[in-house]
Order: sequence, then C-alpha cells, then structure tokens
Amino acid sequence: TAVSWAAGDGMDDALKALLGDGRADPNLPDNQGRSPLSRAAGDGCTGAVRALLRDGRVDKASGDKSRRNAISWACERGHVDTLRVLLRGKCPGVDEPDDAGWAPLAWAIQNNAPEIVEMLAAHRHDGAAVDLEREDSSGRTALSWAAEYGHPEVVRAL
Repeated sequence: TAVSWAAGDGMDDALKALLGDGRADPNLPDNQGRSPLSRAAGDGCTGAVRALLRDGRVDKASGDKSRRNAISWACERGHVDTLRVLLRGKCPGVDEPDDAGWAPLAWAIQNNAPEIVEMLAAHRHDGAAVDLEREDSSGRTALSWAAEYGHPEVVRAL
C-alpha cells in the first residue's frame, strides 16, 4: 500500500500527507500481512513510527501472518531508537511470542543486540514485565540461548 511504502522507506513527508487527508487506511497490511507500523519498525524508520503512532486510527497491536508485531521487528533488526519510540508509545506485545514461539527478546538475543535486551529487561507497562526466565518449547531460557550463541554482552545484559 502507499502508506506501507512511505512508512517503510522513511518518506516521512509523504506519509504525513497520506495520513493527513484521512482517506488512506494506516492499518492496511501488505501481502505478508505486515502493517505500515510493522514495516516502519522493521526498517528502522523512526520518524515514520512516530507519525503512525500519532494517528489515532493505527492499530498498535497488529501482527503479521506469523503474529509478529512492530516491537518484534524492531528487536530483530536492532533498531534501538525505533524500539524506544514504540515502548514510549505503549505498543503492546513486548513479551508476546510469534507463531514460532519467539518473543521479541529471543529475536534480540539471536541477533546480538545487548542494548535492546537491556531495554526489554527494564521495560514495565501496566505492572507487566518481560519474563526473562520463560522457558521455550525445548526448556531453554533466554540466558541459555545467549550463552550458546556466544554473545557475552547479551549474557551480561540478562
């Protein structure tokens, strides 16, 4: 969609124009089921994420066909500033696993993103926090995976 292209390519002026006239649907997914917010977050387009979060029509919780949300994509790709904006914007799903059972923390660990791991570990929303001790389907914790991947900075962050 035009909104997805503008958001994912960081064309903030075009995105603001599309959102401003009220005719473009800011939630219309692309062929992978990703919303413009998800696309902008995954591509690290922080300005676009801000613009989308200011639009009251945007579904902050939308997930793609694999149930991955904007926070998940920002964590996988290591976009610290974008994640900060999503968390401040009270986007849900900070500890929500996708269809493969991977929560945003798992994506950050796999991709050796210690600053994102620290942000997730410190984040609180409505009294809820990321479960650092949650075991996956094979009985492994985040710390176990970080050690296996050989990411000492992530181990320290946990």
